[in-house]
Amino acid sequence: MEGQTMTTPATASSLREATSPEALTRARRRLLTAHPDPTSANTPTPGSLTDEHLRVLAAHDWAPPRIAALDANTIATADAITRALLAESARESLERRLTTERPNGTYDDTRAGHDAFSRGVVEDYDHGNHHLARATICPADPGLVTRAALSALGLPDTDAPIIDELARASDPNPLARLLADAALLDLDRYATGRGLRYSRVGTTLMLAAPNEQRLADAIDTVAAAAINAGARVTDLTTQCIDDEKALASVGIDPWTAKPSDEPTGQADRILYVGRDGARVHVKAGRVLVDAPGSLPATSLPKTASRIVLSGNVGLSAGARSWAMRSGVDVVCLSRRGSYQGTLIGANGERTLVGSSRKWPSSVTMSGASA
Repeated sequence: MEGQTMTTPATASSLREATSPEALTRARRRLLTAHPDPTSANTPTPGSLTDEHLRVLAAHDWAPPRIAALDANTIATADAITRALLAESARESLERRLTTERPNGTYDDTRAGHDAFSRGVVEDYDHGNHHLARATICPADPGLVTRAALSALGLPDTDAPIIDELARASDPNPLARLLADAALLDLDRYATGRGLRYSRVGTTLMLAAPNEQRLADAIDTVAAAAINAGARVTDLTTQCIDDEKALASVGIDPWTAKPSDEPTGQADRILYVGRDGARVHVKAGRVLVDAPGSLPATSLPKTASRIVLSGNVGLSAGARSWAMRSGVDVVCLSRRGSYQGTLIGANGERTLVGSSRKWPSSVTMSGASA
């Protein structure tokens, strides 16, 4: 592959950088450090590249292919290694553009993005927005996603055939999730520009409002805007988390309970506990949340993949041991939503990741002090 030259018509402007030697070298590095299981790391997967392909990429005398221009014929006639390099390089270029264009309240579809999304929901709650709506948003016509994404990113639609060809030539397709995300940018801008408490990560969106009528109005506004943007809001659920009566709420966490930075498409359960003085423990195969005073306890099955404690919440030694054995992350936030740390089940040693604090060895503890 060293010294390979391709000669074709002019490359579309937004993809010109993706064909540079520097960009292809970065793409090679990501492919060489990718996890073979696409659900196991926040890195690309080698996909259809064989071990022999990877050994060619890893050769000490490897040099990036010289690509004079990029079009559908170039991609169709390129070898598997070059196609993988081009697809990964194009993904990086578009991802950088998406990051700069993304409005506040929307997040990258990564583990860090989902954590930031959860903290944003807590912040909305702390500002008095106790009426919540959660929904799934998806494009109505998948065939229009590429052009909608390029338009939202301010890129020429002449790039669409090349990007679609790269996607078809790649297995798996590293561009599909990014394009679907970018295609919703105009909806994000509209909703946040209207002053709505709107949050989105991937295909999951949350709306928050101080009362039921304001929430209903927000839902109507976003649903109508989604249709005009070529998308649909589905799987809508609403709930009110009363500051005086409610103790815990169950949301949707699209991550499986294992060290993964890539979305798997499976919706696992996440348990939020935000009542000061509450205590989480386990009994008879269920997670119990005891309320202070005369409030009733909340009982849930052990199906949580993550527990988020906000404020002065207790976690029993039994619940802590169960979380560590089961790979359930326990995330601690202050009452105002500031990140305090995470107890990672697989790590043991009762360490608060991201914090110098240690879990005390006593039976109960403070989940996250304000």
